[in-house]
Amino acid sequence: MTTDSPPATTSPTGPSASCTNISPEQLADLLSNVGQKLGPAPRILATPHVGGKGPAGVWTGFGAGCKGTDPKSATCMRDFDTSVVKSFTAMAPIEDKCQMGLRDCPDLLFSMPNESNANMTVNSLIAFEERMTHHGLEGVFHVASASGTALNMFREPGMCTSDIIKTWCEDVITTGVHDLSVPSMPGRHPTCDCDRINMIWSGEALLNSYTEALKQDLKFNIQPDERYGPEVLMTLLTKLYRPSQSKIESLKDKLKSLDIHKYPGENVTTFVQDASKLVREIRMNFTNNSNVPDLTTTALSGLTLSSDDFLLSQVCTLRINSDVNGFGGILGSFQAKDPIAALQTIDDLCRVLISQSDCGPARQIDIKHKALQAKVEDKLVQDRNLSSSSGGKSCWDCGDKGALQLEVMTAARSDSSTPEQ
Repeated sequence: MTTDSPPATTSPTGPSASCTNISPEQLADLLSNVGQKLGPAPRILATPHVGGKGPAGVWTGFGAGCKGTDPKSATCMRDFDTSVVKSFTAMAPIEDKCQMGLRDCPDLLFSMPNESNANMTVNSLIAFEERMTHHGLEGVFHVASASGTALNMFREPGMCTSDIIKTWCEDVITTGVHDLSVPSMPGRHPTCDCDRINMIWSGEALLNSYTEALKQDLKFNIQPDERYGPEVLMTLLTKLYRPSQSKIESLKDKLKSLDIHKYPGENVTTFVQDASKLVREIRMNFTNNSNVPDLTTTALSGLTLSSDDFLLSQVCTLRINSDVNGFGGILGSFQAKDPIAALQTIDDLCRVLISQSDCGPARQIDIKHKALQAKVEDKLVQDRNLSSSSGGKSCWDCGDKGALQLEVMTAARSDSSTPEQ
């Protein structure tokens, strides 16, 4: 008697199972589980509002040469393309350097009006801007307004107001700054974590650039949650440096009083440094978009007394081109220049003339130096001849005759004490 065996069944997990039984959702879930077993997903680093991304990570600032392609220095880094823990560890020394401010330059610290460094505010502001640029923090001090213009707080503090700075801080922290790349299409950048970091670090850097007395005074005027760089700088300028039109006139008088003859050897480089500093301070006192029309001619006025004819002719050419509108082509093409650029042009020209020994004042100094050197050498020769011709010889080291006589007597005694062979 035979019995029919039950039909063989195929296991759904056996070799003959069809792959079409897996749904797309199950496949996606399977792939995600495989990815988790391989390791965490890579971090996505966002591009900062002011700065860029490189192989190492994210950096801030306008970059080397203000070209925006490479960071100004290693302290411009704000995040690294690695794990969170490693990035946090690498950022610790960068944070310390960025928040140091001018602490290592006691002579440049911002100070109270009754302290010794009270007249160094402009120099301190210039030095602090250099530090901020080196550390990639300068972007938070360039205020972008809804009108499509950018305001540099370091160069144009006279155009800043408390309301403008307060609005700017709100834009950076919460609202998003205005996009000035396309003026015809106004918009805002999304809020940037790097901007928030730079706002806090720059505020600490400013506080570390104060004397202890000024720091304690300003801490009472700024709430702890408002100690952002622009807010702290605005409070500082309000207390120590109030731009005004009357100060512009006073600074112009100082600029006119510069005289190249008062500089040893008519040193053009030193003159240009002093004149450029005054020009920059004049611009710091602009309270609107107006300009001083004769600033270039005023900055060059002290060089019109130069004794070098060729240098003087170039100075006069720059002054004339900056004084006329160029409609008639007074001296050829119109070549009016920015005051500091005009000063730098004369400085560069003077360096070339000196290198070619064609600069009159430098040549006169060289002639006087050689004449003085020859005179000194002649005097030495005369003294030596005089001492050799006269009976009384003196010591060559100190000029004392007694010293030489004592040396001769000592030598004679040693000779007499030597036993005869």
